[in-house]
Amino acid sequence: SRHVNHFKSDFDVMIIDEASKTTFQEFLVPAIHANRWIIVGDTMQLSPYANTEDVSVVVKNMFEKYDQKILNMLAPKKQNWNQDIGYRLKLEYEQAIVTKNNPLDSKYVKQIERRAPAGYKDLMLKTARSILSVAFPSIMELLLHGNICEPDSSHTKSIFVGGIPSGLIERRRVLLKYQFRMHPDIAEFAKDCFYEGQALNSMQNFENKRKLDYGLFEKRLCWIKVPHILNDEENHEEIDQIFLQLEHFHELDLKKEKNKKWEIGILSFYSNQNMAIQERLSEVTKYSGMEITNGTVDSFQGKEFDIVLVSFSKSNPTQFLNSPNRLNVAITRARYLCILVGNPELLSLAKKRYGENSPLGQLDKIEKYDGMAGYDDLFKNGRLAAEAKKFEVATGWLDRALDKRPGDPDALYRKGLLLVERGLHAEALRCFDSCPKKDGRTLHGKGAILAKLGYHRRAISYYDRALEINPDAANVQTSKDASLADLKKHGREWCKRGDLHKMEAAGPDPTLLLHGRLTSAAMDGKKAMAWCERALGANPDDASALYDKGCLLAWDEIRAGSFATPPGAGYAASPDDSREDALACFDRVLDLAPRDLHAQHNRGALLVMLDRHEEALACFEKVLEAEPDDRPALFCKGYVLDRLGRGGDAVKHFDRVLETLPSHPDVLAKKGHALAWLGRYEEALGCFERLRMAHPDKPLHRLHMTIMLVEMDRIREAIECIGDES
Repeated sequence: SRHVNHFKSDFDVMIIDEASKTTFQEFLVPAIHANRWIIVGDTMQLSPYANTEDVSVVVKNMFEKYDQKILNMLAPKKQNWNQDIGYRLKLEYEQAIVTKNNPLDSKYVKQIERRAPAGYKDLMLKTARSILSVAFPSIMELLLHGNICEPDSSHTKSIFVGGIPSGLIERRRVLLKYQFRMHPDIAEFAKDCFYEGQALNSMQNFENKRKLDYGLFEKRLCWIKVPHILNDEENHEEIDQIFLQLEHFHELDLKKEKNKKWEIGILSFYSNQNMAIQERLSEVTKYSGMEITNGTVDSFQGKEFDIVLVSFSKSNPTQFLNSPNRLNVAITRARYLCILVGNPELLSLAKKRYGENSPLGQLDKIEKYDGMAGYDDLFKNGRLAAEAKKFEVATGWLDRALDKRPGDPDALYRKGLLLVERGLHAEALRCFDSCPKKDGRTLHGKGAILAKLGYHRRAISYYDRALEINPDAANVQTSKDASLADLKKHGREWCKRGDLHKMEAAGPDPTLLLHGRLTSAAMDGKKAMAWCERALGANPDDASALYDKGCLLAWDEIRAGSFATPPGAGYAASPDDSREDALACFDRVLDLAPRDLHAQHNRGALLVMLDRHEEALACFEKVLEAEPDDRPALFCKGYVLDRLGRGGDAVKHFDRVLETLPSHPDVLAKKGHALAWLGRYEEALGCFERLRMAHPDKPLHRLHMTIMLVEMDRIREAIECIGDES
């Protein structure tokens, strides 16, 4: 300006920082008071007035300046008309930065033109041009590139319109090539994606200054996949993922140097999402050790945080999200870790719409992980917490994993072991009881907790079943040997007067059910029933107490879940009235826990005792529906089928059991009887021969063989078989 010489230069040098956010007007006032300028800024970050709210105010002020009448015509047409126009102007300018095209020729300006009342189109275009030329460009952009909104601006003599000539700019510009904020993983991506490899280099071994033992991600810049179909500015699925990450970080309880708090930034591209996050944060007070700040990406320029979480909200790529400046600001705020949260479909759609090298499309190169709400990550968190000896935290993660995959044997097994470590034996037993898959690990875990409670005989039965599945499991054999040694050393009285006495001395507590189980282990049924009643008095809907009460009512010795003789044979049966009461207990258990296979199995056994075979058959079928290879249920179903006159089907079920237990005496005997009733004497004889060979000390098997030989008119062989036992 020819009037500049009228001002006195008060300073030799003016240094202006964040010049990419400084308009020409903001720059001009201090600039005229200095002889030399040092302008520091980054044109790959957001321009001035990037917030839609700010631009909408400028739009309204411009129309008030030109013609008050147009305000009266626009307001009734659309309530937030100025925000509508401001939003399109901002998108247009951001697109022009990428394409280097004159924004006045684009679709967004044409949309604005169509919104003008009749007779005011020229005024609308004039206003749009003024705002695009004055309100959006920063002083840094004007000096480096000229005003992209002014046609043929390169021919003007003013550097504020045409920019500094290219030959001169190279002598006056210094590129800062190194950064001292971000972990190299973050800086390298931004360097290649936004700066063409010319900036954001990291010093050697800089990653050592950004150590973070987070554990979930190998890279410090990562994408959490949250598949959704929403295209809304408020997305609670992504918010859930963000708060799961916060909870995980809180529970890790990592210490920062000098006991400072971790600075966490939660960025949103949309103000509606930011307000929803703010509302959720207002409800949470437990995140000690963290200082959490939330805001929109556009408001976070110039700020930095230790950890940044970025929510994209939408599934549909837009020019707003595809802005390289906006994405650059979002990613480069983090010192240690940057987590992007969004739908991965957003990235593939962006590549189709804007091209493979579009800013948003390039985010597809970032390593992706499933959301923490997925089973695998929840289970992994539980394992990591357990390894860190944080058993209560680990139990919480496994509970969430089980919410995703109910009845999962891996999670139930680990949770049971954690509960044992925490001394919560009753809950550990319930956990193992509720596991639908009777694999070796679960059986071993259940045996271990029973042994710890002094219930060694039943523990050994579980170890035996675990060894049937995996005979080479050394840890199971070791546990079994330890229980056998304890039984040999202390005997039954140790269970009865040792641990039980100590448990009783502790007084009433949440482990009432365990007292009952211990007393039943010591063959004291009345005392066990008293403990069950006390447990039910405290909680009438305690499924485990109801289950044990049902067992005690039905049999003098609990044998639930064991591979015993057929229902009704070998049990110390109770009177019919007690059986009916027991049946009512199991019915109530199944109302509370329909997936309880032990209760379903024992209900079937009771129904067999009551000669209600059709109902019993339905119970065993439900067990097999959940666990097709459950051997006790296969055996019991075969037994019931035989009683119903369906011997052929019974034999098929016995054969399935014999595939894994080829010499089991009860199964071979029942199969032999079923074959005999079908008149298949040769096959029946084969079963009893296998019995005799496997168990030569039991003369009853020779008696079965003798009967078969007599039926087949093979009298001489029958006489030789029965020998001295005639």
